[in-house]
Amino acid sequence: MSLNKNKRSNIVEIGTGPAKVTIYTLNRKDGFPEFTLSWQEGRARRRRSLSRIDEARIVAQQFSVRLSNGWVVGDEVTKRDLELFGHCEALAQRHGVSLSVALDEWDGDSAIIGQISIVDAVRSHMAGLGNLLAVKSVSQVAAEFVTSHRILGTSEACVKNCTAHTDRFGEKVSRNISEITAGQINHFLAGLTTLGPTSKNHYRRTLFTMFGYARRQGYLDAHKKTAAFLSDAFKVCAKEIEIFTPEEMLQLLLACHARMLPMLAIAAFAGVRSAEIGRLYWENVKWDRGHIEIAGSKTKTDTPTDRSAV
Repeated sequence: MSLNKNKRSNIVEIGTGPAKVTIYTLNRKDGFPEFTLSWQEGRARRRRSLSRIDEARIVAQQFSVRLSNGWVVGDEVTKRDLELFGHCEALAQRHGVSLSVALDEWDGDSAIIGQISIVDAVRSHMAGLGNLLAVKSVSQVAAEFVTSHRILGTSEACVKNCTAHTDRFGEKVSRNISEITAGQINHFLAGLTTLGPTSKNHYRRTLFTMFGYARRQGYLDAHKKTAAFLSDAFKVCAKEIEIFTPEEMLQLLLACHARMLPMLAIAAFAGVRSAEIGRLYWENVKWDRGHIEIAGSKTKTDTPTDRSAV
């Protein structure tokens, strides 16, 4: 390719002294410009031509740095290298970062995920976003849990117990329900020092039910056992059932206040639980049949029963 040296224009110099690289802009016969780099290396004058001024400036800067450090200038940068560099830099700028920052992030991500490609890791992460759990605190779940009991028509006594148990737990363990561990539940139950094993197990049963409710609502992983399920139950020592003798029962009835007498008599002779007695009315006592009628809503199992008065 011949050059028209009579049409030389626009000389650019990069560096100074022995590290100076001069860029000459030449006009070729075909009408396209050509940018020739000229520098002194040892006793020889060397040249290199490029078709773009931006490429010429980058190469000239690289050559100048190498000359200033006393290094031999070779063909370190090719046109393909420059095109590839420009492409990578454009990709990084599209995401608002420099090429060096993009490479730093890539290096850090690769160190974390190991042999898995970053693309595969991102795809796996995006696929799991649909399975994210709703963030709910213990107090929020407890409120929903108690409300669900009321909607289902659970007895007021049961709702009251659930409220007391869950409120106390929420005060001691205030965090998201998905973060609760079995150890934290065990610690809470052990801290109920004024209660016996049976009462502590009642608390645990309430929490077990509440955590099951939370899992059904999507607040906990449906494929894992809940923290309440994994918590420890307290051992209740078996006790001999004491039965009052007729003489002892007579003394209790004689000493009992008149207002308490019906409750004591029903408990002693009809075998009705104290909670069920508290929900009875006089119309439930069928004098003509010799029975006490207990509706399903008043029983522990919500099934209607008849208790014969002895």
